[in-house]
Amino acid sequence: MKDDLENWIDNAFDSLEGSKKASPDPGLLARIEAGLGTREAKIIPVVQWRLAAVAAAVLLLLNIWAVSGYISSDQTRSDGSGWEAETDRQLISNYRLYDL
Repeated sequence: MKDDLENWIDNAFDSLEGSKKASPDPGLLARIEAGLGTREAKIIPVVQWRLAAVAAAVLLLLNIWAVSGYISSDQTRSDGSGWEAETDRQLISNYRLYDL
């Protein structure tokens, strides 16, 4: 089995023996360097940074408010007077669907 694999690898390398080495276009590097030199960095105004910071702060405050409201409502329901107690009373106690 190992000889078959080695033969296959040798055949693959032997098939590449007559091929030429790949080479890039001679002017490719010059075109890339010319393209890099002409690009200008995009400058973002400070006003946009401020708006983004304000939006992030508002989103953070809304998340904090929502989580704190969820936690406080969860604590008020833990005494058994909330929707959990109501649901427990509505659950069926036996699972015999077809009584005769």
